[in-house]
Amino acid sequence: MTGYNLADGILFCFLFCAVVTLSATAVDMPFDMEITKLTDTTPNSMTCEIIVILIGAFIALIGSTGYNTVSKANNWMFLVIVLAFAACGIGALNKLSVHNFADIWNSLGEKIESFS
Repeated sequence: MTGYNLADGILFCFLFCAVVTLSATAVDMPFDMEITKLTDTTPNSMTCEIIVILIGAFIALIGSTGYNTVSKANNWMFLVIVLAFAACGIGALNKLSVHNFADIWNSLGEKIESFS
């Protein structure tokens, strides 16, 4: 049982690191920093490493204080996350030169045709 728990803990550490690194790529984009690619085995810059460490420490701090703190953080961050997704979606539409619903439909049509 101890071996299983140890292996499970190590696997969760890898999963946590992967999620935190993914979160750091979302922070990298608005600040126009070089994003670590899927083919990279190490971070591209010290800034990226610092962002990963800060996000990881923040998540670990909230998680280590118990369920009540996680629940409170969820209640506070829910609206921020929804607004962030909406802002990123609007920003992406602007970068894709989409100005109305017809542009979205045409863009999707081009993407679907390229996959078939």
